[in-house]
Amino acid sequence: MNQPPSIFVWDSNFITGIESVDDQHHSLVNLFNNLSAEITRGTWHDTGTVDKLFADLVEYTRYHFAEESRLMCAAKVWPTHIEAHLQAHDDFVAQVETLSSIRHTLVDRPQTIVDFLIAWLGHHILGMDQIMARQIHRIASGESAEHAYLSETDEANRSTKSLLAAIANLYQVVTGLNGSLVTANQRLEQRVATRTAELDLINDQLRVANQRLTILAQTDGLLGIANRSHFDLMLVSEWQRAIRSEYPVALLLIDIDKFKQFNDTYGHLAGDDCLKAVAGAISSCLRRPTDLAARYGGEELAVLLIDTDLAGADDVAQAMCQAIFDLQIPHAGSAHHFVSVSIGVAAITPIPGKAAAKLLAAADGALYRAKNEGRNRIASAQ
Repeated sequence: MNQPPSIFVWDSNFITGIESVDDQHHSLVNLFNNLSAEITRGTWHDTGTVDKLFADLVEYTRYHFAEESRLMCAAKVWPTHIEAHLQAHDDFVAQVETLSSIRHTLVDRPQTIVDFLIAWLGHHILGMDQIMARQIHRIASGESAEHAYLSETDEANRSTKSLLAAIANLYQVVTGLNGSLVTANQRLEQRVATRTAELDLINDQLRVANQRLTILAQTDGLLGIANRSHFDLMLVSEWQRAIRSEYPVALLLIDIDKFKQFNDTYGHLAGDDCLKAVAGAISSCLRRPTDLAARYGGEELAVLLIDTDLAGADDVAQAMCQAIFDLQIPHAGSAHHFVSVSIGVAAITPIPGKAAAKLLAAADGALYRAKNEGRNRIASAQ
């Protein structure tokens, strides 16, 4: 019988540059492939084989997680990252143990387990572990743990783009296996006749866990709004939709005035609190589910407004500018004495052949003008 293809293909995207971690990840991928192969064949009646595969997976991930914990502590990685990393480890072990205990109730949908492993593999190896490794490399080169953590928080937005691309490739493999999964289900000797309320609840929890992983891949971890990667995807998507529907798309680029001086004066933790307060004020001014606020860069944020002309976008920008100044966050380095923002506003009705980059360029030019004219104000693209 032909062996099903490996669902997780090891490539350069998985490399962290830390040899022990990369070796462990490679072993982890092999365990996932073995388990996925059994799921694809539908050999659920071979309880001993499947039980051993689940047990091996849990045992090895516990060992791997312990090694990562030791490595982070030895390198003196910033405590905030260690805490989040260890919590992610605990969550995974709990989910795998739950899947193992209820797998016989999932005979109609074994791909639930495959989907979870794919999502977690991307989030762990391509996400958190890459950020961990880069912090360790930075600390080894002489950076402070705090600076390494803060720098990688910003870098995470850019790395998310490659993470999402890798996950998309993995899901293409899963799609190709759909026929095999259907055949495997048809060979199963029995079906579970009923579902208890408890099992329905557990399956709901699994769906929520997978949705949470998707949200994590789209969200800035500090501010709780969309990250740069998700913003880029939504801009292109909404731009194409606007071409078809012939309505305007507006963009606000928002820069916190003299934020470097704020960090130098009050410290990075106060800077984080400031960023979160500003993001909250911006989000409070959005009224429609189609409006999108995102972290565009370090202290720069972006707001995408669908079916909104320049006048409407100006009104939203004025409300945001005032809401942020009304926070009354002291800023000794600002001529305005409190934290303020400069906002560049642009609105374009897209037409075929015109790229979304034109909207970005227009908003960026307007932002440059707002800053040159004294900050704490908005400027609209001409």
